[in-house]
Amino acid sequence: MNANLAGLTDGEYSVEFAPDMSPIVKHASAVVPARLLSTSEQLRVGIAVQEAIAAYLGLRILAIDGADLLDQDNRDRLTGFVLERAEAGEFDQVLVFSTVGDVQPANPGLPRFKMFRVEAGTVREI
Repeated sequence: MNANLAGLTDGEYSVEFAPDMSPIVKHASAVVPARLLSTSEQLRVGIAVQEAIAAYLGLRILAIDGADLLDQDNRDRLTGFVLERAEAGEFDQVLVFSTVGDVQPANPGLPRFKMFRVEAGTVREI
């Protein structure tokens, strides 16, 4: 879990759980209450925890919502994370959801990678 979190945070964060299952997040060796993390930090910690639980349970699907909350550097880290999971064969499906801003998304043309746009109740592949 922390190896994945390191990849999503450039090695800046780690997480463990207290006996009551509350997350203990560390940033640069300082404990940071999860509720004080930014939305982007919460998302990245959540992705690492979700991936660890899915792997432990043998689930073959991962769903990530809110990728639009990440800045470009963290979107690049997320893309690398997803591609590494795909190359390792960990998941049959990884779904990443995001709203679209001013820049229209383009499919990067990667193998086994598909992008879709949902607009006005219609789904179309990009």
